[in-house]
Amino acid sequence: DSSSLHITDKSIIRNNIEIYSIHKNELDSIESKLFTKDTIFQEDNIAFDVKIFGDSIKARMTFADTLIYMPSDMMLRRYKGHYFLNKRKSELKWEVKSITIDNKKLILSSTQTEEDINLLRQLLATSDTTLVFNPTKKQFGQFLKQGGFKDKETYRRQ
Repeated sequence: DSSSLHITDKSIIRNNIEIYSIHKNELDSIESKLFTKDTIFQEDNIAFDVKIFGDSIKARMTFADTLIYMPSDMMLRRYKGHYFLNKRKSELKWEVKSITIDNKKLILSSTQTEEDINLLRQLLATSDTTLVFNPTKKQFGQFLKQGGFKDKETYRRQ
């Protein structure tokens, strides 16, 4: 299995390749009728290349996943050595992702973890049900210093 990134001025797309091997007995009767010979299936952004080897089936699945797309309502800002991608969700709400470039690594981070949400609640002194935050610059800096943006995906340049 592997993945690669395709980076343009407007997007970051992850292309994934996964390989599966199964025995024909593992398929139900409807699935087994589909594989009478080598086949290629394509659906939206997923493609299957299926090969039959005796009583085994080997499938190579490729799919694309758009990690970042920058339409006109997005802004890229730099703050304390990081880039922050701000996507407008409504008039007063933004979704923020962090992009860090370090040596041969690209790190994409978000605030999807419960730890990040709790840290924001603590720093902004909000209730336990708050999910929308409006930190000051100082509070945002504290959030970064205390390890905010814990949901990370790291990509290495080959």
